[in-house]
Amino acid sequence: MRRLIAIAAALACLLPFSTAGQDGRAPIRTELAPGIFLFSTPPYGDVGLDGNAIAILSTDGVLVFDSNGTPAAAAAVLSQIRTLTSQPIRYVVNSHWHWDHWYGTETYQRAFPDVRIVAHEKTRAMMMGPALDFNRPGVEQQLPGYIQSIEKRVAGMEAADPAAPELPALKRLLAEDRFFLQQKAGVRHAFPNLTYSHRLTIDMGERRIEVLNFGRAVTPGDTVVYLPSEKISCWAI
Repeated sequence: MRRLIAIAAALACLLPFSTAGQDGRAPIRTELAPGIFLFSTPPYGDVGLDGNAIAILSTDGVLVFDSNGTPAAAAAVLSQIRTLTSQPIRYVVNSHWHWDHWYGTETYQRAFPDVRIVAHEKTRAMMMGPALDFNRPGVEQQLPGYIQSIEKRVAGMEAADPAAPELPALKRLLAEDRFFLQQKAGVRHAFPNLTYSHRLTIDMGERRIEVLNFGRAVTPGDTVVYLPSEKISCWAI
């Protein structure tokens, strides 16, 4: 069986496919198979690792597996999907509750209000409460405190005569860190509106897509997407 793994780090480096060039924060697009694309996005400065996304195109719509860690990253992926097809996003499947895999879902819900947001029932339960509590200290205390420490370093370098040569790079880092905090703090959480316990089959045009749970891997509600005709599996860690 041919297996393709969608992970939160730089998966594109592990795949023997050509990739599109990266422009700023634009995702790197990798065609895994005809009509199936991986979008790998860069981190935000030194504070924000962003998850990847996979788009499965069909004649009857698009399924997106994982929706990145920020609305901005998801918007960049959606922009590229729209260059590939005019079909709407019909499904967003979130693999598990870690923020970098679903905080961009609001982008798809805003663009396609009828989109079905799919997750395991245990994942939805985590997203609705424990996941938000888990992220709260980072958003409200840790990230702001760290950014303040960088701001103090920048102010010190600007006051120096001559200014430190690393000042421009530090200011760029500060801007990225600030943007990441703004994105994460301002997200409008889009919770799953379709859940399953063991298996969910989605028929979408010529595609048959199996949404599966085999028990706990990283979290209790880990979801695997399997395309039986193409013999392709997608999962996340």
